[in-house]
Amino acid sequence: MGDQIIESDWFENTSKRISLIIIFVAIAISMGYAFAYLKAIVYAFANFELFTLIVFLSGFVMGKRDGLIVGLASALIYFGLNPFGFPPLGIYLFQVIFFALEGLSGGLMQNYFKSKEYFKSKENLYIPLVIIIFGIVGLVITFIYDNLISVIYYYVFPYGDLITYLINGMAFTILHLVFNIIEFALILPGLIMLVCRMLKK
Repeated sequence: MGDQIIESDWFENTSKRISLIIIFVAIAISMGYAFAYLKAIVYAFANFELFTLIVFLSGFVMGKRDGLIVGLASALIYFGLNPFGFPPLGIYLFQVIFFALEGLSGGLMQNYFKSKEYFKSKENLYIPLVIIIFGIVGLVITFIYDNLISVIYYYVFPYGDLITYLINGMAFTILHLVFNIIEFALILPGLIMLVCRMLKK
């Protein structure tokens, strides 16, 4: 078995592999746009997104290289063709690099789990240890992204001092953290099992 969580001809056949990358990119972008429009209508969804989850899932299922490609392509298109306007170049470059690395991190986490006796992708992943680890992963990824993007925004659009700027955005960050912890802990295991069943020989 290569750098994937399961054996599948989707990974052995180049055209199928490319198709799977395109599918993940399309899903990530469509989820990004769907919730971007939704939160513009219903403010309660302002902190809810599935873009991060899908990018991580792609790396976890397909491996480091393909996860990086999915993250890179998804971010280039989603943030570059954002219906609410193109972001400042520094912010755009950060977002593209961050989500490319997030796709890569999905592959790294998959390598970690593959060697663990308790992790059985073809069976039930809803066990306490897996749920806790995924929840922590969601927390760390979101915390790093929200704080770094806040710092970059501050230097692009300086207002007051940095500490006050970060404190003012704390409510958004906390809600985003809560949503992504729940997604990674409770939705990600089910998506991994579903995708593995769909792709296995």
